[in-house]
Amino acid sequence: MSNLLESINTIKEAIKSDSEELKKYGIKFLKGGNLEDLKQKFPWILKAKISNAVIDISNNKLVWRDGVWKKGIWEYGVWESGTWESGTWESGIWKYGTWKSGIWKGGWWQRGTWKSGTWNFGVWQRGTWKDGTWNFGVWESGTWEKGIWKDGTWYSGTWEKGIWRGGTWRDGVWYNGKIAGKISKVHP
Repeated sequence: MSNLLESINTIKEAIKSDSEELKKYGIKFLKGGNLEDLKQKFPWILKAKISNAVIDISNNKLVWRDGVWKKGIWEYGVWESGTWESGTWESGIWKYGTWKSGIWKGGWWQRGTWKSGTWNFGVWQRGTWKDGTWNFGVWESGTWEKGIWKDGTWYSGTWEKGIWRGGTWRDGVWYNGKIAGKISKVHP
């Protein structure tokens, strides 16, 4: 019985120690792994400046459940919810949350609010674009409130205002804005 109690106390100490160490990195809660797993599989998350992060390691993927990303480079994973303040998104799946500013290099945006920043490539499935620069990608649906569209394919959604510089418009509702370049209209 005393060996069992010693084992339990050792495990409790290890968890407490790991928890204190995680807090130094801005991680509030980690499920599905430990600090060593992050160091080995996702070292980029430990280089980023984050706060109150709730992270899950599931099927060898990093899943961001909640928290604030202040700056750094996101390499790949699933973003479920939270606030992105600044930094570079390399690739992954954005399910929901608020993007305040930064550079999006590729991946899938499923929904959420984009406030500002630069979109370089990827697929926007739905959500609200408030402002920023869209360089290239595929827009499937959502609401564009304002910003600069440089190139890409617009399949559907609502364009409230902004500057269109080039690309292909397939379908959607155009309320206001300026066409400052070429617009190719392709009928579905």
